Amino acid sequence: MNSMMLVSGTFQNIPTFRMIPLTKECPYVEAYYNPMYNVLGIVSLNKKAALHLTNKLDDNGDPILRKDFKAREEQKQSPYKQHKVTLENYEEFFITNRDEIKWFIEKFAANMNEFDYSKYLTSIAAEEVPAP
Repeated sequence: MNSMMLVSGTFQNIPTFRMIPLTKECPYVEAYYNPMYNVLGIVSLNKKAALHLTNKLDDNGDPILRKDFKAREEQKQSPYKQHKVTLENYEEFFITNRDEIKWFIEKFAANMNEFDYSKYLTSIAAEEVPAP
């Protein structure tokens, strides 16, 4: 299939790799390796509708504050009025098994022999993971 290319990049300031499509026939928008959790995230071309909680906006496009916004900030909740909106998102898949990640790369990466992706597949110690 070899419809993607491996490229280097960063994920939250940590060196990693991504996979980008080479052809229009590629079934994925991108793939990215998250070194903090040793997972390959794959973004499909398929779309699905999902509910998202978003801030309500006034006529100027600014978020509308709730009347009890100070109390909500103290409770670490959003101080803005919110509502649910249906949005279309690309479907995502996650591969956590190291052998399956390698298999996916071998099947889809055209440049897997020239790009040393294995150096990014090492685990990061839990103490090195930045807090969210």
